[in-house]
Amino acid sequence: MKKFPFRVFLLIATLVTAAGCGEVRSGLPAAGEIDVRHLDVGPYSTEPIDTYKEYSHSVANGFESGIIRLTNHTATGLDIDPKLKFGTGTQSIAPLSMDTTANVSDVEKILSKAGAAAAVRNKVMFGFASGSSDHEPDRSGTSMPAATLVTLGVMQFPTEADAARAAGEIEQADFDVARDANRSVQLKNFPEAHSHWQPGTPTLGSLISRSRYVVSLFVQVPDGGLPDIEALAEKAYAKQLPMLDALPPLSASDAVKLDPDTDGMLRRIISPNKLYTPASGSLATYEEQGFLHFQNDRAAAKSLFEATRLDRFTVSDAYIPSAVDYSAAGNAQAFGKGIFKNATGGAILYRSSGAASAADAYSRLLEAPDAHMSPKNVPDSKCAQLPDSGNYRQFSCAVRYHSFVAVVWGRQLDDAQQRAAAQYALLANSEWM
Repeated sequence: MKKFPFRVFLLIATLVTAAGCGEVRSGLPAAGEIDVRHLDVGPYSTEPIDTYKEYSHSVANGFESGIIRLTNHTATGLDIDPKLKFGTGTQSIAPLSMDTTANVSDVEKILSKAGAAAAVRNKVMFGFASGSSDHEPDRSGTSMPAATLVTLGVMQFPTEADAARAAGEIEQADFDVARDANRSVQLKNFPEAHSHWQPGTPTLGSLISRSRYVVSLFVQVPDGGLPDIEALAEKAYAKQLPMLDALPPLSASDAVKLDPDTDGMLRRIISPNKLYTPASGSLATYEEQGFLHFQNDRAAAKSLFEATRLDRFTVSDAYIPSAVDYSAAGNAQAFGKGIFKNATGGAILYRSSGAASAADAYSRLLEAPDAHMSPKNVPDSKCAQLPDSGNYRQFSCAVRYHSFVAVVWGRQLDDAQQRAAAQYALLANSEWM
């Protein structure tokens, strides 16, 4: 449907209906639907965010949108080898405030301190990294010596020359950390890659530049010799590089012009903090490829998404990057803890191909609801208490509206119910606002 610009909506809103001190309220319900104005939504807004917040086309927001876009073109372990089905962590790489160079502390989550310094010196703009394993990750964050691991990062630089120079300098910095022990390795199918390995270890580090991108790899093959390790690295490059070939790199001016909500999904998800600021895992819309990075069991998630024809996934305060700084951990594998949701509360909105497939998805999400916990007067809704983490209780609710399904959660049942009611009302209001 047509989406009105912020200022235009304000003009129209004055002609529709208002309550209190100028508060814009929903209109009358559509035939066969409830009047969502009477739902208990607590402190949560039931209006699309673009009706009360104007998006700022800043460099910072543009680079965050660039990270989200890049995530949709980053390979998961499933793409590389079906046995690498578990997610071990994600990390976004973004600049601070108005800067156009990425924050070094973000880069240090996927590279050594010396390597991160080389990346920043060559003006890395933004990036995204994702870890995969054939073992379910240890939530305590300990390393997994018996696991096959791939941590793949993609960083974008201002020019091809910057990217090529950065790849060489990052490799040299990493190599020099243990110059006497490390050995250079040339990958047969990717001779331009910069790679090194320590004899007697099951790991290899590698970097390659492609256009204005640099791909960094850390691979581990337990009990494997160098040929096995090289083969896994080559499989990773073979999947990742074509994905980047299909993604034109961005300049700062390109990033500023990006539309944060091309699918009209951000305006349909509750935003408790009412900030229209894109952020990886926090306020973003993904394709299936991108959203899989945030799943612990990516094979199971992919099967569910495809069986129920889910094609867009929007998050609001949903995920927390939990990468372990590898210099602090003393292990070149930067990840290991898994994927963590925001414990205090969040929301995920799924879009399906139609009402029937959305109903199917709804039936498979939150499969063991408690009938006594359903939010009052909210159709197609259910809630449950999630397994105790040992530190706090958490409650989750799901709602369905037309071709959309949403899952929300919070630490208190009444909070989760209010989030669910607000999410249902927002989906209804988004049809006409």
